[in-house]
Amino acid sequence: MIVTHKKGNRACDLFLVGKKIWNRANLKYEITFLDSCLYPPLPLSPITGLDENSSDNKLIYIGDLNPHHKAANFGWRHYQGNLEICARYYDNDSGEHDNHIVLWRQTVKTGLKYVLEHRNESGRHVWYFNDRPVAYYHEPMPTGWLSSPWFGGGAGLCFKGNVPQQNIQFNINIL
Repeated sequence: MIVTHKKGNRACDLFLVGKKIWNRANLKYEITFLDSCLYPPLPLSPITGLDENSSDNKLIYIGDLNPHHKAANFGWRHYQGNLEICARYYDNDSGEHDNHIVLWRQTVKTGLKYVLEHRNESGRHVWYFNDRPVAYYHEPMPTGWLSSPWFGGGAGLCFKGNVPQQNIQFNINIL
């Protein structure tokens, strides 16, 4: 399924937010980044002064209904000429909005299929990249909730320049 972040829109056309659409502890999917994922640099945030190009865009996350409370996802970005994917999690009992931790990062290429998987196994959450474990979290994530891909940093950092300046597409197939 081709997923699109339309120009000027941080959400995408794959609407999964707040939907309990599967009833298992694991999620496996293929992703192919298309050439449009090599988007032009974004401006500095007038709110934080941070380089918004360094923000990770979210792919499908799994977790509880509140995506910034306890959740796991793979993120991606086009940064300093590289397309990168990362394993990240939120474990945010403090209620702060955009508190995520990146555990692993890898450079990838457009046009190639990558298999991404989340597993709750042996009392912990494990991220798999192309069928090999790449990161671990010390406890399992809540299961059953999915959310759509999202472009840019946290919603609290929204500003006009922190949205795609072109349509961005990738292919996602849940396995």
